[in-house]
Amino acid sequence: MSRHFFMTTRPVGRSGKYMAQRGTWRKLHLDPGNYIIVPSTYRPNQPGEFYVRIFAKTGNTLGTQDFTCSSGFLPVMATPVSPEDQLKVLKTFDEDAGPDDRLNAKELMKLFNTALEKDYHLPLETCRQLIFGEDTKGRSSLTRKQTETLLSSLRHLQRFASGELHMPFHSYVSCVTRMQKLFALYESETSQEVKDRGINSWLLQFLTV
Repeated sequence: MSRHFFMTTRPVGRSGKYMAQRGTWRKLHLDPGNYIIVPSTYRPNQPGEFYVRIFAKTGNTLGTQDFTCSSGFLPVMATPVSPEDQLKVLKTFDEDAGPDDRLNAKELMKLFNTALEKDYHLPLETCRQLIFGEDTKGRSSLTRKQTETLLSSLRHLQRFASGELHMPFHSYVSCVTRMQKLFALYESETSQEVKDRGINSWLLQFLTV
């Protein structure tokens, strides 16, 4: 299955957010047809064994296909910017943006905390980290397009984090931002030796004891 398949095919069911447990299950009502079950791991490029058990009221024909997860599929997680968020961003830029038509960390914090539910508000430091994670050409502010995309991503992360929170939402956002930055750095690597060792080996250099 190619990346194009995942970019253009809408899933008919999901197992829910990743949780630290041995298994998960879902009951689905499906129309007759062909379906693909894609197991995945919490960390990209992390191999793991899995066991799938399927119960059906009617007969089914099963097949298998090997598939390797990759950081290249991270854009599949992206969601389109809603018209509501586009209006919020437009209003904020009209009221708060400077002559350069960009928002700084304080202005972003005001926008995000107005748009997100109270339990998912972000402190100033997290907003600075979000700016650092973007391609700003050395500037500490974001364009309209970058702001729209970030707000859409935050709403997506909010849905992933809904339910019982094992860490503050702003800490979760910080972790995701750092990981995305690291993936981008890895993708920009030109050393074939680094690529041959794989991303897991490359990430070890950033771990401290």
